[in-house]
Amino acid sequence: MAASSDCYAIKDGDKRAYCLAVVKRDYGYCHRIKDGDKRNQCMAEIKGTRSNCYAIKEQDARKACLAQHRDK
Repeated sequence: MAASSDCYAIKDGDKRAYCLAVVKRDYGYCHRIKDGDKRNQCMAEIKGTRSNCYAIKEQDARKACLAQHRDK
Protein backbone atom coordinates (compact mmCIF):
# COMPACT_ATOMS: atom_id res chain seq x y z
CA MET A 1 0.00 0.00 0.00
CA ALA A 2 1.23 3.45 -0.90
CA ALA A 3 1.76 6.20 1.63
CA SER A 4 -0.14 9.45 1.27
CA SER A 5 3.11 11.17 0.24
CA ASP A 6 3.23 8.83 -2.78
CA CYS A 7 -0.29 9.90 -3.73
CA TYR A 8 0.69 13.57 -3.81
CA ALA A 9 3.27 12.75 -6.49
CA ILE A 10 0.51 11.69 -8.89
CA LYS A 11 -0.12 14.45 -11.44
CA ASP A 12 -3.65 13.45 -12.53
CA GLY A 13 -6.09 15.03 -10.07
CA ASP A 14 -8.69 12.25 -10.22
CA LYS A 15 -6.10 9.51 -9.69
CA ARG A 16 -4.48 11.49 -6.84
CA ALA A 17 -7.85 11.92 -5.10
CA TYR A 18 -8.65 8.21 -5.51
CA CYS A 19 -5.24 7.24 -4.14
CA LEU A 20 -5.71 9.49 -1.11
CA ALA A 21 -9.20 8.12 -0.51
CA VAL A 22 -7.90 4.55 -0.52
CA VAL A 23 -4.80 5.23 1.57
CA LYS A 24 -6.59 7.34 4.18
CA ARG A 25 -9.89 5.40 3.96
CA ASP A 26 -11.65 8.79 3.76
CA TYR A 27 -14.46 9.08 1.22
CA GLY A 28 -14.19 12.89 1.37
CA TYR A 29 -11.40 12.63 -1.20
CA CYS A 30 -13.81 10.88 -3.58
CA HIS A 31 -15.73 14.15 -3.89
CA ARG A 32 -12.67 15.69 -5.57
CA ILE A 33 -12.96 13.27 -8.51
CA LYS A 34 -14.50 15.06 -11.50
CA ASP A 35 -15.67 11.98 -13.44
CA GLY A 36 -19.06 11.04 -11.97
CA ASP A 37 -18.78 7.29 -12.53
CA LYS A 38 -15.31 7.12 -11.02
CA ARG A 39 -16.48 9.25 -8.07
CA ASN A 40 -19.36 6.86 -7.38
CA GLN A 41 -17.07 3.84 -7.73
CA CYS A 42 -14.68 5.43 -5.22
CA MET A 43 -17.53 6.15 -2.78
CA ALA A 44 -18.82 2.58 -3.04
CA GLU A 45 -15.35 1.16 -2.44
CA ILE A 46 -14.45 3.38 0.51
CA LYS A 47 -17.86 3.21 2.20
CA GLY A 48 -18.19 -0.49 1.40
CA THR A 49 -21.80 -0.13 0.25
CA ARG A 50 -23.71 -0.87 -2.94
CA SER A 51 -25.81 2.30 -2.95
CA ASN A 52 -23.29 4.39 -4.91
CA CYS A 53 -22.99 1.66 -7.54
CA TYR A 54 -26.53 2.38 -8.75
CA ALA A 55 -25.52 5.96 -9.67
CA ILE A 56 -22.87 4.75 -12.14
CA LYS A 57 -24.13 5.45 -15.67
CA GLU A 58 -21.83 3.12 -17.63
CA GLN A 59 -23.56 -0.26 -17.50
CA ASP A 60 -20.49 -2.54 -17.31
CA ALA A 61 -18.89 -0.41 -14.58
CA ARG A 62 -22.18 -0.47 -12.62
CA LYS A 63 -22.42 -4.26 -12.88
CA ALA A 64 -18.78 -4.66 -11.81
CA CYS A 65 -19.35 -2.39 -8.83
CA LEU A 66 -22.47 -4.28 -7.79
CA ALA A 67 -20.69 -7.61 -8.17
CA GLN A 68 -17.80 -6.39 -6.06
CA HIS A 69 -20.15 -5.34 -3.26
CA ARG A 70 -22.61 -8.21 -3.66
CA ASP A 71 -22.31 -9.57 -0.14
CA LYS A 72 -22.39 -6.22 1.64
